[in-house]
Amino acid sequence: RVETDSATILASHAIVTAGAWIPGLLPDLALPLTLERQMLHWFQPASQPENHEASCCPLSLWEFDRDRIFATFPNLGDGVKCGIHHEGDIVDVPEAVNREVSADEDRMVRDLLAAIQPLAAGTLVESRVCIYTNTPDHHFLIDRHPEHESIIIASPCSGHGFKFSSAVGELLADMVTGNGQRVTGEEGRPPLPVTRYPLPVPSLLKRPPAITQYHP
Repeated sequence: RVETDSATILASHAIVTAGAWIPGLLPDLALPLTLERQMLHWFQPASQPENHEASCCPLSLWEFDRDRIFATFPNLGDGVKCGIHHEGDIVDVPEAVNREVSADEDRMVRDLLAAIQPLAAGTLVESRVCIYTNTPDHHFLIDRHPEHESIIIASPCSGHGFKFSSAVGELLADMVTGNGQRVTGEEGRPPLPVTRYPLPVPSLLKRPPAITQYHP
């Protein structure tokens, strides 16, 4: 039974895939999820735009310093997408995330892009803030609620869940229908259980200090 502002929904199962809002929806579990501000930027290529299209420009992960990752994506029509993987501010609730991107942050990311992929660092098209929902080991949480088998929790997160969206969808469908072909582990549970963490536990996320400036 799910109560919303507009209706009451009755179903045999419920799947909770609310990302950064999962801790607030399931406070009794005290899940060890850390909410992290994540910036994304899009730039028009400064030169040779044809070489930044998906047909010849791969998605790249650049380790620009030890354990510090900068990701660049090909131009899919809205500019070359890029961002620093992690290193954002940590907040307690999603509503506390600063959704504004400052001019200094725009400049810092552009300088980093110019140092790594200089022909991509043209005019800024857009900058945006999203939220990483991180687990302590940066793997997903996909499991049944420990006390309510009909509630399934799915947090394909930690900054890389989008790449597995189709596979996660199939897994969740199997868990609901009882198909079981993609459900492994004890008692038909997937291999990413909530119980791998002692609950409740403090966040174990470790990260380097946030970048305030970059000098190529």
